[in-house]
Amino acid sequence: MLESFTQQQEGRGKRLTRLLAASLFFHGVFIAVILFLDHIRVEAVPQPPVMITFVDYASLPPPPPPPPPPKKRSKPKEEPKIQEPKPQPKIQELLSPREIPQDKAREPEEPEAQDDGMDGGVDGGVVGGVVGGVIGGMMDATPPPPPPPPPKPTYQPPEVIKNRRTVGTEPAYPRIAQAAGLEAILIVKLFISPEGTIEDYQFLKTDKHFEQAVIDAIKGWRFSPHTINGRPVGTYTIYKFVFKLD
Repeated sequence: MLESFTQQQEGRGKRLTRLLAASLFFHGVFIAVILFLDHIRVEAVPQPPVMITFVDYASLPPPPPPPPPPKKRSKPKEEPKIQEPKPQPKIQELLSPREIPQDKAREPEEPEAQDDGMDGGVDGGVVGGVVGGVIGGMMDATPPPPPPPPPKPTYQPPEVIKNRRTVGTEPAYPRIAQAAGLEAILIVKLFISPEGTIEDYQFLKTDKHFEQAVIDAIKGWRFSPHTINGRPVGTYTIYKFVFKLD
C-alpha cells in the first residue's frame, strides 16, 4: 500500500514538473515576442511646428500707379491739291463762203437685177428654200405639241384588283413563324403600272417575320391593264394580308 502511494506521489511530481516547464517555455516565448515587437516599432515622426506670421498691410508701400494710356497717333494733314485750270475750247469763227456751190445733176439709177431663182425651184418659193419644195411651205414650222401627260393612277378596291390578277398566288406562310405559332396582319399599298405590273409598294402595317414573304409574292403578280377611254392607266389599292394558323 505504501508503494502505491509512493508511485502516485512520483506521478504527480512528474506532471507538475512538466506543467512548470511548459509554463516557463510559453512565458519566455511571450516575453520574446513583446521585446521583438518593441524593437521593430517605428517611432512617429514629429510634425514640424506651424509658423504664423502677421502682416500689417497699413505699413506696406502703396502699389505703383497704372501706366498712362497710349497716345493716339495723329494723321498727317493732307495738303490740298491745286487743280489745274481746264483748257477752254476755242471758238471757231464762222466764215461766209465766197462761192455758192451748185448742185450736181444726179446720175440715173440703174434698175435692180431681178432674181430669177435657182434651177429646180418652183414659182412662189422662198429665198433660201429647198429645191423641190412645196409652194406656200414655211421655213420655221413649229413642232407638234408634246403628248399629254399620263393620267394619275386611280383607286380600285382590293376585290377588283384580285379579279384582275392573271399571274401569281398569295404569299406562303413562313416556316419559322408557323413553327413559333406567330400570327399577323399586314396592310400594303400597291401601285400597279398601266402595263399591269407592280410598280411600287408601301407597307402601312407590317411584321418583320412576314414582310419578306409578302414582297416575294407581290413581285410575281401580273394584272390585266385597266383602261379609260381606250387608254391604259395605272391604279392603286390597299391590300390586306392575313396570316392566321388553322
